[in-house]
Amino acid sequence: MTEEGTPQNQLVRLAHDETRLTLPNALDALWQSLEKTAAANITNAAGDQLEQYTMIEQRSMLLTEMLNQSKGLDLASVLVKGRIIDEIERDALFAAHPAGYPTLEQLAVDQGVGISELSNIRDMTRHIFPWLQERLGLDIYEVWEQVGKSNMRELVPVLKRIITGEEGRATLEATYQRVMDDVAATALAAGQELDEDGVQEAAVRFLLDAGELTNAEVRQRLRPERTPSIDAHLFTSNGTTYVVMALDDAQETMVTRRLHGYWDPIRLNLATHTREEILGILRQYPGLEGWVRVLIPDLTDEIA
Repeated sequence: MTEEGTPQNQLVRLAHDETRLTLPNALDALWQSLEKTAAANITNAAGDQLEQYTMIEQRSMLLTEMLNQSKGLDLASVLVKGRIIDEIERDALFAAHPAGYPTLEQLAVDQGVGISELSNIRDMTRHIFPWLQERLGLDIYEVWEQVGKSNMRELVPVLKRIITGEEGRATLEATYQRVMDDVAATALAAGQELDEDGVQEAAVRFLLDAGELTNAEVRQRLRPERTPSIDAHLFTSNGTTYVVMALDDAQETMVTRRLHGYWDPIRLNLATHTREEILGILRQYPGLEGWVRVLIPDLTDEIA
């Protein structure tokens, strides 16, 4: 290799390449880009009405719109970091560094990128963003704006679990199962029959809808308080067991989720169903006659 082509001289040439923006210049260019985009948006929205605003009002409107447009910079940072991480990891460049980093994680930590952030960046740029674009046809910039940085951080582990199918720790599996149960119960209530792909897509969309929630509400959705245990009574007659349970709304929802596909409940309401309808159901369970005599004595003769 000639002296001109040595790695050292490649770095020197790159450092003195006047066609490449330095960070301060790049920030100026970014500002100008935001300014131009914001001005175009305001002009298009206001049209002929723009001249009714004073110069100070227009300046305020411009900077406000620039602030709105800058929300995408968080996503740009994630995408750039993801690309850098991929290149370092692909060629194991962490080991080639003069500092002799044993792992990519150690190199990242030394540069102020924590283990959790590193994992999230990998998952978003390698799995979640491509899937959202290719499978659902979504614009990741719009998704990022809708969901927000803080909420996305909460959703990443569950989104990855749904998209890749890779199992995680017990807490993640519990959250994953809860989300899938919610989706299945919602589809059942709406009379929808979803295949595996349909459930997967519905679960992802369910989580992305969390963009309308606060960060605390997202955490509650993913890790709600445990539903109280159910007190159930089992009545046995002639080799058949009958179950009686008193359920509040949360417990009923939990039972519906857990037994989805394994039970076909028939709902009766003493306020709206006739005695004949109730008796028709009870007659299907002759083994219950002895128990019904205790539970609903005035119906005992009619059951027989």
